[in-house]
Amino acid sequence: CDVNTERLIENIITTTTGVERLDSLKTRMFGSKMYVDVEISVDGNMSLSKAHDIAEDVHLKIENELKEVKHCMVHVNPLEE
Repeated sequence: CDVNTERLIENIITTTTGVERLDSLKTRMFGSKMYVDVEISVDGNMSLSKAHDIAEDVHLKIENELKEVKHCMVHVNPLEE
C-alpha cells in the first residue's frame, strides 16, 4: 500500500494503549481491498487475556478507521528486555 496509508496504520498501532513496539507491518492490496498483517510487542509479564485485548483493540481500530481494509491480522510478541 502507499506510504501515507502505512504511516496512518503505524500511528494507529503505536498510539494504542499497551502497545510497546511495532515489530512488523505488511500491507497488500487485492483488488480494491487492503489486507494488513501486524506484529506488536506488549509487556511480556501481562496476562494472556490482557495481551489478547490489546491485539483486538489494534485489529478493530485499523478495520474501523480504514474502510478499505478487508482484514487485519495482529500477532503479539512479548517485549524482551
